Amino acid sequence: DLAFDGGIVHIVDAVLTLPRSIDETARAAGITALPNALKSAGLDAVVEGLKDITVFAPSDAAFEAAAAGLKGLSAEQVAGALKGHVAQGLVYSTDVKDGAKLKTVGGTTLEVKVKDGAVWVGGKKVIKTDLLVRNGVVHVIDGIIGL
Repeated sequence: DLAFDGGIVHIVDAVLTLPRSIDETARAAGITALPNALKSAGLDAVVEGLKDITVFAPSDAAFEAAAAGLKGLSAEQVAGALKGHVAQGLVYSTDVKDGAKLKTVGGTTLEVKVKDGAVWVGGKKVIKTDLLVRNGVVHVIDGIIGL
């Protein structure tokens, strides 16, 4: 920390970059199933075009665990389920409140539960938080909401 009359300067060891797309950020974090599912459902451009959103991204393991249940769904049903993972408004980990209700772009409401320091959204545990993307924030969850 270098103090000066106008504030504090922090020295960093790399060039800071602007947040990337959901697809790029998810893949960089080792999450490939969500971007693939969004693309397959024709929602990738739609979700990337939304502003100030919070995405609850199922981990790849969550998609693998739910594979059998997803196979029987139509493309419309998969798209509807994915829309239930995108909340309107920005919710960072520091903003989480037990009992909060989050409205999704799919028209559903997700309830937030905080118990013993763990956060649950739509009944799924948040396992990684605050991945910044150009149009919001992504949190990784351990399951697919509604399945």
